[in-house]
Amino acid sequence: MLFVQPPGLPESGEYHWRDGGEAHINNLVSIAKLQDAVRSKNQSAYDVYSQNAQKQVRAVTLCGLLDFDYESA
Repeated sequence: MLFVQPPGLPESGEYHWRDGGEAHINNLVSIAKLQDAVRSKNQSAYDVYSQNAQKQVRAVTLCGLLDFDYESA
């Protein structure tokens, strides 16, 4: 029996979305809303994407996790 190996690197599944996996800035909602906004020129979908992206930035980036006290500076 002959097996054909496709060209390129083998797919390990490491970069696929998993329920309960690590949080990322580009989550399923963000990508779906961005695609909808671009495909249909839908401003409300873009607004949801933008809000979701900002929420993810605050949740997963180091700068977003820090709380700066600007008033005492």
